[in-house]
Amino acid sequence: MFKSLDDTVQVAPQITLDHLDTAKAAGITTIISHRPDGEEPNQMSFETLKAEAEARGLSAHHIPVVPGQVTPADVANFKQVTQDCDGKVLAFCRSGMRASMLWALSKKGEASADEILACCRNAGFDVSPLAPYLS
Repeated sequence: MFKSLDDTVQVAPQITLDHLDTAKAAGITTIISHRPDGEEPNQMSFETLKAEAEARGLSAHHIPVVPGQVTPADVANFKQVTQDCDGKVLAFCRSGMRASMLWALSKKGEASADEILACCRNAGFDVSPLAPYLS
C-alpha cells in the first residue's frame, strides 16, 4: 500500500488507524495528511488521526490540498516538514496523487525533471503534467 518516492518519503491513499501501526513498524516517524477534513463522508478527521498517531509515537501534520489546487505555500510546507522530520515520512491523500505531486514539486532544483517524474512513475503516479514546472 505504501509506495516509495525516495529513501525518505512514501505515499499512500487514505490510511486507517491500522495503517499507523504498519507505518510505525516500517520505520515511518511522520505522517502528513493532504486531505481536507470532510472531503468524503465518514473520513477520519485530522484531529483523530493526529491523536492516534501521537499515541503511537508518530508526529502528524496537516497540509490539506483541494484536488487540482496545489499552491506554492503547500509545496513549501511539505518541503519544510520533510526536511525537519527525523526519519521516514508517509504522506497520503485520497489516492496518493496529491502527495506525489507535492513531493515532485518540492524536489525541483534537487533533481532533474526526468528523474523526479521517473520516481513518481515507478511508484505508480503519472505527474508528467508537472514537467514544465520542474524544469
